[in-house]
Amino acid sequence: MYDPVSVDILTQVLTIFFATVFTVAFLIGVTSKESSSPVSYFEDEQDTYAILSGDEEYLAAHVTLKEEPLPQPKVRISNRAMSSRLVLREEPKPKPIRPSKTDFGSQCSSALAGLGCKKSEANKAVDEILSNNPNINDVETFIQEAFKV
Repeated sequence: MYDPVSVDILTQVLTIFFATVFTVAFLIGVTSKESSSPVSYFEDEQDTYAILSGDEEYLAAHVTLKEEPLPQPKVRISNRAMSSRLVLREEPKPKPIRPSKTDFGSQCSSALAGLGCKKSEANKAVDEILSNNPNINDVETFIQEAFKV
């Protein structure tokens, strides 16, 4: 099927090719200037010795940390500024969560609904009562506050 002589020549050519590629890759790896030692973040051996020995006076005098800048507030450009002049606005603050949307508030509104109030009226009552009395921690106290005359 295949000529044995051409297969033998092809095998020799491929062997020489791969041997050359691996030899060149090995030589480049050996002669590269990058060291395979771990990266040292310190100036010299004295810094490393001071860290290992716990010499705090030397470290305070010689080793300092890099300070990163503080994050800047996000600024948004309004649509009017695009057309006429540049006006910068800060990002809007998130809206406060209504007390009736919390777990405790939903328990209180469910208790009021169970006592015969409409759900919307119960949510309004929960928002009003918990906003005025943030120290209420249990449903019983809330119910007593809700039905005070």
